[in-house]
Amino acid sequence: MKLSEMRRFTNLLAQKAAETGDHLTHQEVQQLMREIGLSSGNFFQEMEMDSAYVDAHEDVSTSRDEVQLHSHTFYELLYCHSGNLDYLVGTQRYRLQRGDIVIVPPGVSHRPLFLDQLTEPYRRMVLWISCNFVTSFTRLFLPLPSHPQHYLVRTAGTQWEMLEQYFRAAVQEAERKELGWEAAVVAQTELLCIAMS
Repeated sequence: MKLSEMRRFTNLLAQKAAETGDHLTHQEVQQLMREIGLSSGNFFQEMEMDSAYVDAHEDVSTSRDEVQLHSHTFYELLYCHSGNLDYLVGTQRYRLQRGDIVIVPPGVSHRPLFLDQLTEPYRRMVLWISCNFVTSFTRLFLPLPSHPQHYLVRTAGTQWEMLEQYFRAAVQEAERKELGWEAAVVAQTELLCIAMS
């Protein structure tokens, strides 16, 4: 499933939830997926990028969301806005705080933990970065390690707090989709990678 298809699906879920006045059960979500022709398995594992370079979006998870352990064929960078949860990346577990950046290389299993115990929604800005982008960018600059020792960058109260601006700008460009937006998303991602070095 591509990111754009997931967006259509989440909009459909929101519409169905509004009609019933409540959150859909896991079984109802699975049934809805089958009705529109989506695999009801671990669709996070099957996610594909829309762009050949960078996809940017904002996500919100609630205590009813179920996210299974999964990996991707691309890099995933998460900027955490809120949510009191742990995050598992490979074999390492992190307690997320506002301002944390989680770096997930391709092929590394990951998932949020304890969504059922959330006291506030888990909000994050997400960049999906293709291996082709990383390879082409590496010729100029080494942006992301393929096997980092730590998958978390804690920015709150540090010189890294300003990294949020690159995530926000990329997400805003992707949402507006004005002329040149794809190049702007790539440029913001390049600036983020340079600033993280």
